[in-house]
Amino acid sequence: MAYWRGQLDLAIPEDVWNKIPNARKIAFRDVVRDLKILSVKINDGQINEEMTVMASWHICHHDEGTPCGEIQEI
Repeated sequence: MAYWRGQLDLAIPEDVWNKIPNARKIAFRDVVRDLKILSVKINDGQINEEMTVMASWHICHHDEGTPCGEIQEI
């Protein structure tokens, strides 16, 4: 079976993120959650299983040399 497989890794400056209206952030979260519901693990239960039902976010401080925030599931 073929899959549509997507990956998304974004680093949005916090001041830019904070300017995005909450309704838009919530809408994005809801779409991601809806897509997670449709997602499946590739080769589920087999030795070569791939975890392909993941979506998370965190506050990153790599540029400041300090630890990142806790990873939050979407």
